[in-house]
Amino acid sequence: MAYWASEEDLKLKETKDDEPRDEIERNYRALLDVFHESRDTKTEKVPLPPPKVVHAGKASKWTNFEDFVHLLKRPRDHLTKFFEAESAMDVRIAEGKGLIFPHRVKVEAVEKLLRSYIGTFVACTCRSLNTEMRRMEGLRHYERVCLKCGQTSALPDISRGYRALQKGQRREERRV
Repeated sequence: MAYWASEEDLKLKETKDDEPRDEIERNYRALLDVFHESRDTKTEKVPLPPPKVVHAGKASKWTNFEDFVHLLKRPRDHLTKFFEAESAMDVRIAEGKGLIFPHRVKVEAVEKLLRSYIGTFVACTCRSLNTEMRRMEGLRHYERVCLKCGQTSALPDISRGYRALQKGQRREERRV
């Protein structure tokens, strides 16, 4: 014998079928909340001033180099070695606490190298720039220690890229 289902029967059937779906959605929302809290989307931003590059003849001088050394909490020599290796120029530190490039360098080129340095040697995986660079015990390598999340990771060595030799340099190297 068939009967027509009343509205109450239909509502009960709907809630029983929807319970697993509601429970899954509730759990999914709870997981998202936990994920967003642990991710901490409000990362602190360190205001970095734009690099000031002054041209004097053929050379260029990065005048606020020391400001970046203090803001990034890195040794001056390490930053200098990185710029020397990546720009393929013999850079040197000036008496006025700037960095001197032997050729003309655009501000955009310095910004690009600085972003690369920050991504490789300063920024943690938690996106924090609040890190320290320490020498690893017993080794000649450095490690980055995040002061926000506590993560330690080994840093790559600064390797000098390809450098074209000038006229006569190969011959001089063969004689030695």
